[in-house]
Amino acid sequence: MNIDQAIKKFDEGESRKFSNADVDKIRRVVDELGLTQFEIKHKASGRRLIHDVSDLVRIQPSMIVFRRPSPGAKTRETASDQAWPYFIPLERWIEKGKRR
Repeated sequence: MNIDQAIKKFDEGESRKFSNADVDKIRRVVDELGLTQFEIKHKASGRRLIHDVSDLVRIQPSMIVFRRPSPGAKTRETASDQAWPYFIPLERWIEKGKRR
């Protein structure tokens, strides 16, 4: 499925949808990287994410994560999954130390 279909399908199962600003940011990243095919993946924790089939990008409710450096991406100092050390925060991102 394309990114718009994936976002729509992802949002169907979420109580909070991606904001318009986040959708624009996601589309920009997808266009910059030339990504075209996506699927919804379910993690063992029960969380869902949008995953591109080339295995370069994962889109979570709070951030877009990358396997390798990408334009505008920051390095996650304490990434729980070291295979995905780069990210772009989305609106639901909360800086460490500011979580409730």
